[in-house]
Amino acid sequence: MYDAPPLIPSINAKIALNKKTDVRLSYARGFRAPILRELYFNFFDANHSIQGNPDLKAETSNSYMASISHNYEPSQKLTLSSSIAGFYNSFKNFIDLYGFRDANNNDVFSCFNRNNHKTVGGTFENNLVWKKLTANIGASYIGYYNEYRQNETLKGDRSAFAWSPEINANIAYQLTKLKAASDFITNSPAKYLPIFKIIITKSCCRKEMLFIGQTLQLPGNYLNTSPCRRV
Repeated sequence: MYDAPPLIPSINAKIALNKKTDVRLSYARGFRAPILRELYFNFFDANHSIQGNPDLKAETSNSYMASISHNYEPSQKLTLSSSIAGFYNSFKNFIDLYGFRDANNNDVFSCFNRNNHKTVGGTFENNLVWKKLTANIGASYIGYYNEYRQNETLKGDRSAFAWSPEINANIAYQLTKLKAASDFITNSPAKYLPIFKIIITKSCCRKEMLFIGQTLQLPGNYLNTSPCRRV
């Protein structure tokens, strides 16, 4: 049903600038055929309206990534590492789940293909290990492409990308006497995620995706303590 390529290429390279600094470059070609649930699964009850889409096409992609990392050990008890990475992903016939109103004006969710979809962004990660303490802090800035920005007949935000910033932190400490480990994880500040909407004409034959704005995801944090024992 789907013509999968006989080979899916990928290239990875690592360049050691010195003993503590590495540069990594990668390219990968992707292929994903729709799974059975996306094609034929139908489920309707009081709380769910999910419909399969047997017309889905296979998804293909090209992914590029570059990063540089540095490790620093000022002492035997202290280790520091940092990395900066950038990426670009381009999809054709990207498979995603959307909600729409059918001919009977009912809200239904189903999977559709986007003609084009892109993501671009970067990450900055830092790691510290000192005695029994481990800390991680990082930031990311990711953009999601709006393929309908050039269609003047549609309303909504026409920005090329909807950007989502995020800062995250994770602190863990080993409690030796209690034989436990405690973690504190936080995501801050709040990040903005893109909202897309499926538009179906009265004939229910033509489907279009429109970027209509962004939704705010509030920051969150939690404290977790779990027992552990070395074996």
